[in-house]
Amino acid sequence: MPALLTGVAASGARAPAVSYNTPVDGDALNAASVNTGFQTAANYIAWLQAHAAIFDDANTWTVEQTFNGPAGDVTPALKTTTAPTNYSTIWELTSGVASFNRIMSAPSGLIVTKNCYWDGAQWVADDAATQAMRVEFGTGNIRLSYKSAAANWADGAWTRTMYLDASAAGTTSTTLNATGVTSDGATVCSVAGGVDNAMAGDIIYGDGQFRKAFIANPGTLVYLATVGQANIVNGGIAAGYAVNFSDKYGMLVYGIAAAAGPAFAEFLVNYTVT
Repeated sequence: MPALLTGVAASGARAPAVSYNTPVDGDALNAASVNTGFQTAANYIAWLQAHAAIFDDANTWTVEQTFNGPAGDVTPALKTTTAPTNYSTIWELTSGVASFNRIMSAPSGLIVTKNCYWDGAQWVADDAATQAMRVEFGTGNIRLSYKSAAANWADGAWTRTMYLDASAAGTTSTTLNATGVTSDGATVCSVAGGVDNAMAGDIIYGDGQFRKAFIANPGTLVYLATVGQANIVNGGIAAGYAVNFSDKYGMLVYGIAAAAGPAFAEFLVNYTVT
């Protein structure tokens, strides 16, 4: 009669030796001559189902995995090819508390978040009683956002946001002479600062280090600042900001928020060494 052979994962092995007893000479043909081999194969298939990763199923890795990729520096070891619409979570990491850490991809750049995720329409906190943070590496800038404890919020409703604009470096034109370095003309640097939700009277700072080095102390520094701003009642160059003439010098500019809401101040600074 037909016999049902059921694979048993616990009886399987990573590399089973499958063997068959082949009848010879006058031996009678019988099921026992091949059942052992078929049972071993069935056990191995059951073992694979229990241990091997299946590409279209969710898999849990319990040992370290190595992804080297092809040799060389060009081809990545891992690649995600689906383009994000807004904020796509690439990696979610358990933090050991109620919140998660996440690495996300967005059209605007690479994002790292703490205690929040994008649900397709808004930001949602893992733990509504804890603040959330977001760091975004955009094109030429870094954006740091903070949200006080909340269950969810719109994309533009972060409590505070700070921008660091790496593309605002000044250009330098200098001539070396017997007494040191003189300027061939004004050097321009853009210094900006802003927040998404300022309170009236908040001071919005921007810090710029100008890339002009000096062999010896220069003469008088002449600063000319023009201000491009939104929701800023006034502002200018902060007095008393330390200047290091032996190497490089910088400037701290500021604006004061006129009312509650988004506030942004950008200072285009022309500075000349005489």
